[in-house]
Amino acid sequence: MLYSDSTSTRVIIYGDVDLDGLITTVDATCAQSGNVGGVALTTEQRLAADVDGDGYITINDSTYIQKYVAGTISKFPVQS
Repeated sequence: MLYSDSTSTRVIIYGDVDLDGLITTVDATCAQSGNVGGVALTTEQRLAADVDGDGYITINDSTYIQKYVAGTISKFPVQS
């Protein structure tokens, strides 16, 4: 999650589930863990993880993040 110093506006980056400003395999793992109940995701993390825009965190979201990291897709379905 990024913050604008001048406005304190929160910006959610789709795919950035760990909220560090980068989209990496760690984010795919976080989405997967949130999907199976291993990790409780915050509201911001859930918004970032739902990259297919269906309102749920599923294996599809984790797969899309992995594809993004690998370079096989350049944007997420929710961005279309």
